[in-house]
Amino acid sequence: MNNSHIDPPRGIFTLPITCDSSNPFWDVIKSSKYFILQRTRSPSSAILRGVIGTIQNVFDTKAPPFRILFRSELGSAPLQIAVSQTQKGIEDAWKWIEYSLNDGLSRLDTAAEKENYVVTKINSLVTRHDKGTDEVAEDQNIRNASRAFRQNFDIAPTERLVNFYSCAYRGIQQGWMYISENYLGFYSLILGIETKLLIELKNIENLVKEKSKRGMVSDSIKVITKDGNEVIFFRKSFSSR
Repeated sequence: MNNSHIDPPRGIFTLPITCDSSNPFWDVIKSSKYFILQRTRSPSSAILRGVIGTIQNVFDTKAPPFRILFRSELGSAPLQIAVSQTQKGIEDAWKWIEYSLNDGLSRLDTAAEKENYVVTKINSLVTRHDKGTDEVAEDQNIRNASRAFRQNFDIAPTERLVNFYSCAYRGIQQGWMYISENYLGFYSLILGIETKLLIELKNIENLVKEKSKRGMVSDSIKVITKDGNEVIFFRKSFSSR
């Protein structure tokens, strides 16, 4: 079949970034000599599933459950080149890769040539399709967030970051909420004032959706710990409403 008959799906491919292929939250669905298609695995911890589900519901955000990686031979970390909210979207991307990249890769000799070929092709595709959107920056932010989470809270490298969200603590301290395998954290640094909270998921008694004082919808989350403490996170600070 002629490669020109296969069109790349829009909004699926992202700028190539290194990632951890051994992350326990991903299952391999398909694999080839050069590429891997993965789907997110539901966390085994019921507490973690509950925390993530509630936060995603209130903040109206969800990380794409499918991704495609390029097996880089230059180092141990592969390159993520595509993400999708749907299986059809990622399957379309996989089909385009098979018809448009595999043949060219097979003609190259060195690992450096192969990686440069894939990176150049995907960069060109993303620039053409996604210019002016935030899809390109999203995955880079996830990588930066993982590093910031461990640095700000002195968390061990083995603690995996599941997701992160922009929110406000007490309605005025804008910052970032981090969800890892075992912790819920919040970090803010505004005008030299640092706010840092870290709660073990096993110590969370309940999560309750709440309406902010000036809101008409449930856009806040109250975290109730087993010792009776209550912490409220707002989707947006009052000053930005």
